[in-house]
Amino acid sequence: MNPLNIEVQRAVPIYVNDDGMPVTVYTTAPTVGQALQQVGVIIYPADELNLDLRTPVTPGLHLTIQRSKPVTILADGRVIETRTRAKTVADLLAQEGVTLSGKDYTLPEVETPVQDHLTVQVIRVEEDFFVEEEPIPFETVWRPDPELEIDHRRLDQKGEDGVYKRRYRIVYENGREVSRTLEKEWVDREPTTEIIAYGTKIVIREMETPEGMIRYWRKMRVLATSYSAATSGKSPDHPQYGITRLGWEARKGVIAVDPRVISFHTRIYVPGYGIGAAVDTGGKIRGLRIDLGFDEDALELWYRWVDIYLLEPPPPADQIRWILPNWPRERR
Repeated sequence: MNPLNIEVQRAVPIYVNDDGMPVTVYTTAPTVGQALQQVGVIIYPADELNLDLRTPVTPGLHLTIQRSKPVTILADGRVIETRTRAKTVADLLAQEGVTLSGKDYTLPEVETPVQDHLTVQVIRVEEDFFVEEEPIPFETVWRPDPELEIDHRRLDQKGEDGVYKRRYRIVYENGREVSRTLEKEWVDREPTTEIIAYGTKIVIREMETPEGMIRYWRKMRVLATSYSAATSGKSPDHPQYGITRLGWEARKGVIAVDPRVISFHTRIYVPGYGIGAAVDTGGKIRGLRIDLGFDEDALELWYRWVDIYLLEPPPPADQIRWILPNWPRERR
């Protein structure tokens, strides 16, 4: 029977200080790294040891481990999870090659001490300028010209809008607008006033009509409608039934006008109607519109645009509407 040989390898003690926590480890491993692996102690690349992991194990060996801290950096759309022995956020960013420029900043601030599981957010700050333009409407000035015939106009100076500008400073943080500040506003270009000359010269003209020769001082294009006492909006028992604004009887030859456009008592020739007098008005008779009166038993329905003629004599200058309104508008 062969003799049994038993070889006993004695474990030797080593003393480990793991980030301030002392522990005695008995091991048969040949090196420090293998000894730590035997007992399940994980060493991270950023941890600091007083001995190389390849150091041979000897009895009574003293090993000090200064642990790194797990941290997360959020920068430029990236998530960097790492471990560090850096003292402050600034040191941590330098370790990872993350630079700050201009008005960039971090949350928390760069002077903040690094703690376990710290999350650092890098805020990229960009500034831009935006200039907003707003038109300044030009004014229109009308100037009478006694050498220009009535209802004629001349553009003496073309109007042009001015430009008003505002400059804003816009701040973006990580691509998102966080503030907009008005820095300056100014008139970049003054508006140019439009100057229009209008005629005040009255010329008497003659025209042959079915009613004979007429002499007129103004020709106007208006929308002509018609009415009679029965369609004027008053009942027959109303005390003003069939009576015009100036007290005339509503009949053929009575014309309702806008007195701001055609003066009362003006005699008017209307082709297809004849000669009438402006002696009435109405709630809907505004601007370039007239209402032709008819006898109750002979109403003719009108709704058409027509050229009318204001017969001489012209009224005093202060009673003439030199610049006619532009409403209602004729559809062509």
